[in-house]
Amino acid sequence: WDKKTEFSRAKYLKRKAKKYLPWIRVIKPTAATISRAFFHRATSGNKYIVLRPDALAALLSLSNLRCGLDVLCVDGTGGVLLGGVLERLGNEKCCGRAFVPCLDTQRCTLPPIDAIRRFNWPKSRIDNTIVPCRFISNQSDSPIFELPPHASPRALIVASKHNPISVLKMLLPFLLPSSAFAIYCDYLEPLALCLYQLQRRTDPTIPPTVNLVLSETWLRHFQILPNRTHPDMNMSATGGYLLSGTVLAASPLVT
Repeated sequence: WDKKTEFSRAKYLKRKAKKYLPWIRVIKPTAATISRAFFHRATSGNKYIVLRPDALAALLSLSNLRCGLDVLCVDGTGGVLLGGVLERLGNEKCCGRAFVPCLDTQRCTLPPIDAIRRFNWPKSRIDNTIVPCRFISNQSDSPIFELPPHASPRALIVASKHNPISVLKMLLPFLLPSSAFAIYCDYLEPLALCLYQLQRRTDPTIPPTVNLVLSETWLRHFQILPNRTHPDMNMSATGGYLLSGTVLAASPLVT
């Protein structure tokens, strides 16, 4: 070490610090950063749906969320989707509310939303914005869902492991006309079947819909370095599938 020059000493310390010292970067908690963190650390046996950041952005955009809106949100992502919804609705002064179905048939308790605390919002904002609602599965194939009498939802956003057509059959009648809805699913087949039933209007309990679009998000990361710009070699194959549309006023079926 004594024989090294000042320049070689600085170079040696810089190289060892880069290799062994931990580096921490403080990032503001947002829906994009939190979904990215959950996506990168996800495993194959994850019990929640893992939304890729671009899929979450598309889901929030297609559901037409804005400040002060009442929203029906079926969250199976552990709170990441609900956090993105609350971020779009604004603070408690905007009077927007997210009505969340409760899967407990005995008590009206929220589904697991542990990720919501990572947004570092005050407890008053969460309590005033999130409204738990009773969701009961009866013995038949048609579930029962109860909304508060003052609710007027104008958007439906879903990312859950439940059957998409069952969720739509249960929740679409509560939406006001011209309301937007968006559903996320890891697989194409359930949404394709749901799209077919909505287009054919085979179920009279589901209100008519228009502007139905079944889409898939595509994302590619690039390495940006001098003379070494190229796509990353290892990337996720798919970010899931999205079904979106607009609800119309109920009308008699045309045969």
